[in-house]
This record gives sequence, C-alpha cells and structure tokens, in this order.
Amino acid sequence: EALEHVGRVVALCAEPAAADGVQVGAARRHAAAVQLALWTFKQASEEAIERVAPQMLGSLRRALHAAAEHCAFDDGGGGVSAAGGETVGEAESVAVVSAESVPLTFMAVGELARRAPKLFAGDVDSARALFSALSTRELDARMAAQEALACLATAFAAAGGGTLAALEGVLGEAAEATNDSLRFCAVHWAVRVTPPPHLPTAFMCVLLAADGKAETASCASAALQPPLPKQASGARNDVAAAEAVAAAYAYPTFESLIGYCLADGGRRARLEAAPTKSHLALLRYARATLCAQSGWPVETATEAATAEAVVDTRAAERAAVGDKLLANAVRARSSGSGSGSDGALTLYVKFVEARLSDRAADAAVRSAAAAEVAWLCAAHEGVGAQLFASGASLGWLQSLLLTLGAHETLSPLTQLPAPLAEALARATHASCSVSVGSAASGSAASAAFAELTAVLESVATMAAEHEIATARRGVPPPAPPPLELARACA
Repeated sequence: EALEHVGRVVALCAEPAAADGVQVGAARRHAAAVQLALWTFKQASEEAIERVAPQMLGSLRRALHAAAEHCAFDDGGGGVSAAGGETVGEAESVAVVSAESVPLTFMAVGELARRAPKLFAGDVDSARALFSALSTRELDARMAAQEALACLATAFAAAGGGTLAALEGVLGEAAEATNDSLRFCAVHWAVRVTPPPHLPTAFMCVLLAADGKAETASCASAALQPPLPKQASGARNDVAAAEAVAAAYAYPTFESLIGYCLADGGRRARLEAAPTKSHLALLRYARATLCAQSGWPVETATEAATAEAVVDTRAAERAAVGDKLLANAVRARSSGSGSGSDGALTLYVKFVEARLSDRAADAAVRSAAAAEVAWLCAAHEGVGAQLFASGASLGWLQSLLLTLGAHETLSPLTQLPAPLAEALARATHASCSVSVGSAASGSAASAAFAELTAVLESVATMAAEHEIATARRGVPPPAPPPLELARACA
C-alpha cells in the first residue's frame, strides 16, 4: 500500500509543467519525483514494479520527451537554460525541467526498462527520444541516455511488422548522423536487437565499417563475421570451439544480400560513394555468405590444400547447390537474363568488375576486387572463370593488367600471386568455351581469341603511350604492365 502511494506521488509530481511562469519550483519538484522513481525501481521487487509502474509510466514518458527536448535546446536547437535549476523556454509549449533532472529521467526510464521491459515493448517514440538526446553537450546526460538505450534494447527483441519498420527508420537516421555517439549507438543497438542476417543491419554495418570513430567501425566489422570463441584449454579444443561458433553464426542468403545492397539504386549509390573499407567489408561478407550457402571454401587454393580437413555431413548437398548456382549464373550472363540467385551472382560479378575497372578507386579496393576475381575463377576447378569470359566482360582483364602496372606499391610481375595468375589463365581458357560442359566450335574459339588479342594489344599500346608521355615530362615511368603475363594468356 505504501508503494502505491509512492506511485501516485511520482505520477503527479514527475509530470513536467508548462513554462507559463506560474509553476514556481516545478523543476525542482520534478527532479525530486524522478529521483524517487529511480530509487523505487532499484529497490522494489519485480512483482511490486509490475503493480505500480503502469500508473507512473505516462508521466515518465512525458518527462522523457521533455528531457530530450531540453537536450536538443542545449545542442543549439533553441531555448535558454536559466541558472538556479529552472529552465524556462521561449514558448509556452516547452516543459519545465532542470538540468539536474535530465540524467535522472534517463536513468529512471532505463532502470524501469531493465526491470520491466514489457512496458516499453513497441515504444519506438521513447527510443527516438533517447537517440535524439545523444547529441547533447552535457556528458552526464549523454552517458545516462546511452545506458538507458542499452536497457531499452531488450524491449524490442521480438519486434516485428510496423514496429520493426519504424525502428529501422530511427536507426537508419541515427546511423547517418554526424554525431559520433549517435552512429555508435545506432550500430550497437541494431546488432543487439536485429543482428545480421537482418539485411538493414547488415547494410548498416557495411557502411559503418568505414566509420571515422574506431569503436563504431570495430563494432560494425565484428557483426559481419562469426565472433571469436573463448580460449579453451588446448589447441584441439580451440579448433572445435571455433568450428562450433562459425557453424552457429547465421548468414543471409546470397541472393537476398546482393538484392538488398546492389539491386536497389539508392542503396547501391550510397555504397559506391562509401569509403574503401565499406567496399572491402561487402566483398568479404558477400564471399562468406556465398560460401555458407553453396559450400565453396573461403580460403584460397593454397590455403585450402594445407588446411586440416573438416567433416561436413552436408558437403555433397551444398556442393551441388554451388554447382547449380554457378552453372545457371554463367548461362544467365551469357544470355543477358537471370533471376533470383542466378541474377544475384551476375550482379555481384558486375560489381566486382566495376571496382576493378574504376581507375579512380583506392588501390586496396582494386586489389581486393582482383583477389575476388581470382577466387571466383578458381571456383569448382575453374568453372567460375566462365563468369568472366563472355563477350564484353573481357574488359576486366584489361583493367586488371592496367591495375597491376599502374601502382608502384603493388607486387612486381615476378611476385604475382600464384592464385591470381592461375585465375587469369583459367579465365582466358574459358573464353574459348561457349558454355559450361560444351566444346567450343572453331568460329567461337577464333572470335574469343581475337577479342582477347585486342585487349592485350590495347594494354600494350596504352602502356607505351604512357611511358612516352612521362618521359617527356622528365618523370620516371612506373612499372610497365605485365606484358609477359599477357603473352602467356594469349
């Protein structure tokens, strides 16, 4: 009964008053009521909280929004903070709150969300208010808002439908903010509430993997890969733990990931405008997703040969899925059609080729794209090379040769990675085939060879012209394109 009296007092006094100049001491009364609510939520039993919290919830929510507005004014959004604990706004609609009560309000809401998360289930407005409060200059209020957000995340564990869509909007807006705290809390919340394979979260993590704040980039990158297992007592236990963690990690389907990130024009434009680390994150995550779905090995050919064999009861089934996926994508690309996973793989190949062909791109992106070409070409004993051997797609070979010769920081010709050289040979050989499993006719082979020769001649011509131009300016020429490799391909 005494606790019910406390609930009625808090519900009455925690209500923020309008700034009409009449409520003298309202802000101090409000701060005392919020502090009493915080003490109650910490000390009362769960049964008691479930009984009295609903009557205090309405006042606390309105206090939360008033505190968030106070933080917005503190960040330069308008209003004046007066000394002595009172806050009087320029308009009558601004609630009376004190700077002291702002962190207390966030702490009370966070404690109630921790003890009784069901009360905030679907309450996107409270989450939006706490996110907006993260832009405040007051450290105490910002830290209290972060802790309250962490407690509130449990209430959205089973969110769906309209609630999930509204929450994705709040998180997406916070992820694009210029404020470091907003972006960090956005990705941290998204990973906790809707972790990958949820596609909006995966796309957010891809973009924020290049964030300027190290904590945000680290959190985003870690969400795109299986977590590291805890150290066990022996090496064999460590291997088993790592395999168990990797098996429990869920990936989206490859077609859904590529369709969400690349098929949509707006998201594709955002990704193409993102920094280098975002491109690298998508390449790594897409490869891991494709491997998880089709059973292809993530390691290169050399690493796979020396790695310890792992028994997989579904290896044959997954390998069959990979064979079908690859064969259909090759046929879809050669015919210019495709849907579902076939179209997704074709779209991904075009994305990789575009990164490789973009001479304005960072050297790390082009190098990663070249490695992805090598990996795809080596898939299923060279069948994947068919993806890069149809029609005008041989332009990737020209871009690759120019890339290797344009950057002095890259390895010279004598140190060309063996998997990449093998991939080039496979792709060149595949250009003389019409489709998977069929022999090439003489005319088709002649046409493919003529196209390849034209590409190699273009590379040699451009290299010679560049060398002449740099010599005229007195600049030492860069390392020439690997013409020996081109001749070997021909």
